[in-house]
Amino acid sequence: MSSREQKWTAIVCGGVDYGDNDRIIRLLSPTEGRCAILARGIRASKKSAKRALFEHGTVAEFTLRLSKGNLPTFREGQPIFSPKSIRTNLDALAAMTYGVELCSELAPEHHEAQRLFQLAKVWLELLETESSVGHSARQALEAKALTFAGFAPSLIRCAVSGEPIEDPVVFHHETGGATGARHGRGVAVAAAELKRLEAFRRTPMASCVGVRPCQPLWLLSDFAQWRLGKGLKSRAWLEEISA
Repeated sequence: MSSREQKWTAIVCGGVDYGDNDRIIRLLSPTEGRCAILARGIRASKKSAKRALFEHGTVAEFTLRLSKGNLPTFREGQPIFSPKSIRTNLDALAAMTYGVELCSELAPEHHEAQRLFQLAKVWLELLETESSVGHSARQALEAKALTFAGFAPSLIRCAVSGEPIEDPVVFHHETGGATGARHGRGVAVAAAELKRLEAFRRTPMASCVGVRPCQPLWLLSDFAQWRLGKGLKSRAWLEEISA
């Protein structure tokens, strides 16, 4: 491999058509974080194995040619994990798309993101073996992803006073999480539910499957979107599928 080439292990997080036959592929890499590469001629390729490398959720090792000022260009790739049952299950497909987008968007651009990459990979593997993971596992994913990104909200201690939370409690994005209702506005939430979310953060996602989810269902997702300053494109689909 020449000095102008690199190998990146990454999860495919989506892509956008570029020019007549090319495609820009969005990736989540343990070494490069949130990044993108250019796959030239991929839309015209007749090689199904090559096209499969760029399917959403595929984990692969990509050999890339580097060019100053331009996106790295795909040269070849070797699949590591390619979801199969996920692609035949609408619930799992929606959950996969959401989880991969969440981890990717929370990852720094072109910086190390080993823990977020590994979390997304474990999410894929869980969805491949479980027909439906439910809201509780998704909440565990969100709690872990926010923690690994350095954005973990305060859940069991007041974000203002640092004291253990007691009802009545509100959750306020700008304050940094849970606070006593006397500290101001926010979403009303029971202290017991926040304590369960904290437990989810420390529990393997597979162990959360089938467990009663916390209320409100999308509390951490809303917080993630606020931290990102934008919505997650896949969330509306997941909400519709899992309603």
